Amino acid sequence: MIVLAGAIILSLNSSNIIGKASEAKTKVDMATVKEQIGIVKAETLLNDSAGNFSKINKGDLPIEISSNGEVSLTGNVDDKTAETFMDVFVETAPASYFNYSENDGKVTITGYTKKDDTTIKYLNIPSIIDGKPVVSIGSNVFMNCPNLINITIPNTVVSIGEFAFSNCYKLKNIKIPDSVIFIDRYAFEWCSGLTNINIPIYMTSISNGTFFGCGGLTSITIPNSVTSINVEAFGSCYNVTRIIIPDSVVSIGRNAFYFCDSLTSITIPNSVTSIEDTAFSWCSNLTSIKIKRPNDGTLTGAPWSAPNATVKWNYTGN
Repeated sequence: MIVLAGAIILSLNSSNIIGKASEAKTKVDMATVKEQIGIVKAETLLNDSAGNFSKINKGDLPIEISSNGEVSLTGNVDDKTAETFMDVFVETAPASYFNYSENDGKVTITGYTKKDDTTIKYLNIPSIIDGKPVVSIGSNVFMNCPNLINITIPNTVVSIGEFAFSNCYKLKNIKIPDSVIFIDRYAFEWCSGLTNINIPIYMTSISNGTFFGCGGLTSITIPNSVTSINVEAFGSCYNVTRIIIPDSVVSIGRNAFYFCDSLTSITIPNSVTSIEDTAFSWCSNLTSIKIKRPNDGTLTGAPWSAPNATVKWNYTGN
């Protein structure tokens, strides 16, 4: 089910939008949708003369239509598809959904007032509240919100607080804009429904436990702005089979990749000068650690608690 701002439900049994509020996204530029998603048939959505949805043919759009005409995004989709879906169907949430504080003309979201509303599954966080930019999502704001499936964070946000989305275990997609330069510890802990994650390109550090327990992830690419991967940053990401560490990284913390049990091989760039002793503990299937520097005594403690791993020094491959 898609719930729009003001808890509007998109009903396909009528040519009108019904719900608790009057505003909704009803006009759809299908050419744009087709171009952005790449899988939508032009005839999928048809609008009447007022711009309201009058008909929907599922076609190749990854949606599900219930017997009472409610629509939801279905299956595992990539970020681009989810982003376009959110932009087309889901209105920006009103300020009443949030508690917030203001400082120096900028807004920090400090609470989410709809935690107990089980109908809200898709959320577009506003970029402006009371005429001021939203620059931060505070600690614990969306913690333990089991109903949220898709979230879009606006590109005004520069920081995300500790435990902000912790234990949102049904969350499948979240758009984190490149404006974010800091994500605090355990912000996405136990978001086990996430199947992919985009780490903003200007972040310099992956904080303690940021993605701990994100068991749905299969691949992790760390941007080349990051210099440190801290304690438990990707711990218990047990389905990850591929991790790309750029040559900007200098240090890897304790239990950084703890129980990444599907990982079989990892390459460590020449830039890394410190790996804490339990960085790969309980990675029982990790058999190859390839180090792109000589065994000159800079890195100690190999294989860093990976019980079955062989370390190859001075590795020159990809």
